[in-house]
Amino acid sequence: MDNNNNLSEGQKQAYLILQRLLQAKKEDQDYKELRAYGCIAGAFIGDSLGSYCEFENDIDEKVLSDVIMKQPGGGTFNLNPGQLTDDSEVALSLAYGLIEGEGKLDLNLIFKYYGIWILSPPFDCGITLGAAFGPSKRFIPSENWTSQQMQYQDALKHNQQVVKQENYKSQSNGSLMRITPLVIFCLNLSEEDTIRAVRAEIKLTHCDETLIQACISWVLVLKELINTGDAQKGFEKLKNYMKRNDCDKTLREQWYEQYVLKDEMKMIGTQNMGWLKIAWTYGLKFLKNWGIIEDKFQSFLKEGRDKMVYKTIYENLIAQMIYLGGDTDTNACIVGGLVGAIVGLQDLPELYLKNMLYCDVQHSNKQRHERYAPYNAFIVCEKLLKLNKLEIIDNYFKGDKLFKDSYD
Repeated sequence: MDNNNNLSEGQKQAYLILQRLLQAKKEDQDYKELRAYGCIAGAFIGDSLGSYCEFENDIDEKVLSDVIMKQPGGGTFNLNPGQLTDDSEVALSLAYGLIEGEGKLDLNLIFKYYGIWILSPPFDCGITLGAAFGPSKRFIPSENWTSQQMQYQDALKHNQQVVKQENYKSQSNGSLMRITPLVIFCLNLSEEDTIRAVRAEIKLTHCDETLIQACISWVLVLKELINTGDAQKGFEKLKNYMKRNDCDKTLREQWYEQYVLKDEMKMIGTQNMGWLKIAWTYGLKFLKNWGIIEDKFQSFLKEGRDKMVYKTIYENLIAQMIYLGGDTDTNACIVGGLVGAIVGLQDLPELYLKNMLYCDVQHSNKQRHERYAPYNAFIVCEKLLKLNKLEIIDNYFKGDKLFKDSYD
């Protein structure tokens, strides 16, 4: 990656991280670390690529190939190349809350950053998250507020009242689009603590049990992929979750057995746009068939790379998600996190990484605060990996009626 003296301080920090990761000798590379970075970056890149065609029902293949190969500016929201939508901005907000908690899962701090985001204001926001984060408008949190100040405002109490009243049936993908920082946070936690953590965080926006368990199973799978680098072990983790006595029946029978296990059964991207089931089932189908996908890709490579439209597995699978139409940015974001967790940062196209680093959101057609610049993915991942070494989860809200069922 080329050096550049005109970078902001944050960009310089991200540049040094990328330089360390990508220029290390092969024998010195930490592939688990690369998969962790690949997980977050893969999600953010998918979000950016998918934003060009969002809400479209009929996507032209030539336009799609230009988007994947060139990552131009423009699209539905007229964004800069590499710029993020609400999907990844909310993920960054989650990351900031986790980092400020210094190894403790502090929902007050996470909700503070969600409040800062909703008040920024974003250029796009889904209905479910808009409702869940709406209580922030009562007290307008600032970045220097402590957890105690948030607690004093009864922020979570107001949040949970709204979620239970407005979002009780929601199975929207606004839940999983933000999850990759929590995956990194949970890497060294036990399975049961991971389940507790995901359940508690997802309940800030959703309370449908099928959706909550879909998010839990997804995080467990991504953890396994990052920790082992083995797609087969990742799918085994999913199968084991589906065998649990407490696994949600709808998730097991109507999502996993009916769609993931049956290759002929496929969700339609333009129907029920925003439904988590679309990205969840497609992503896990890719995982189930990963060996076949790799074999086909290698056979294409032997025929000649110059004949291939897409040069990497990541590009190919993201193109498939976008071609579905509908909520393309979120579907590509969710699946991009899974694919990135398998292939690692080193196998993501350099063009995408450069655009993440150099994207200037403060001078975009959709101007944003620098905290929402895509290069922050590398900075927060580094910090989360350091926190992760603490291997603890806070239980300060254990016994609180709002979250008691998450910890029983």
